[in-house]
Amino acid sequence: MQLLKIDEVATQLGLSPVTIQHWAYGHRPAPTNFPAPVRIGRQLRFVDADVDGWISSLRGAPSETTEPVGQRRRRGRPRKSKPLTARVQPYPQDGGDQ
Repeated sequence: MQLLKIDEVATQLGLSPVTIQHWAYGHRPAPTNFPAPVRIGRQLRFVDADVDGWISSLRGAPSETTEPVGQRRRRGRPRKSKPLTARVQPYPQDGGDQ
């Protein structure tokens, strides 16, 4: 069982070490089934087999962050929703009140 430092896990995944720290310390939500770190004193380490297993589990699964083509979110401030049009009641045509 080999233990990896946060920097080594970040290099293996191609991510920033700060991102891995956020996931490990719970500052930001980690991806689904991301391996939990092992605490040794004040330091965090990851089991190499767990990280490799997590990577291999991602190979056939679609990414969580990908959205269907028609459902992509737009950048910037969201647009206002279309206003609800009030249904206007037509005036009575009988002409009874004069």
